[in-house]
Amino acid sequence: MEPDERLLRAARARPGAARVLHGSAEHIPLPDASVDVVHARFAYFFPSEGFSPQPGLDEVARVLRPGGRLVVIDNDHEVGEFAQLLAASAPAAAQGRGSSPTRWWAERGAQTVSVLSGWQFQSRRDSSGCCTWSSPRSWHRGGWMSIRGGWA
Repeated sequence: MEPDERLLRAARARPGAARVLHGSAEHIPLPDASVDVVHARFAYFFPSEGFSPQPGLDEVARVLRPGGRLVVIDNDHEVGEFAQLLAASAPAAAQGRGSSPTRWWAERGAQTVSVLSGWQFQSRRDSSGCCTWSSPRSWHRGGWMSIRGGWA
């Protein structure tokens, strides 16, 4: 599902022939009890002190069949270098800080499984092709990424 109409064409052109629908976490364009699994990856379900994804969870509950599962892939806000990056980022504050996302999910009976991963690149060009588009310039020159990633 893609909420941004401008990105629908690109999403539909990706390999795998997945059906891409226009909608949002709060407005899933599917009938009640029509799916077995909802998979959300790095989108919407980032609880924080100022944002609750409860409306999206309510919509997921509507479209899941009895016994269905919601799988959310989120950033770890407590452990690892990416957690340090999130802690250093003012824009990432909207995604919650420290243990607040984990507590929010636990209060709703969710099971959390931590999986630590990392990125390695052969060259600066490879890494900047991945990361510069998604992070403020201040992280690159003299900031968090220069310390962690070797940027000058």
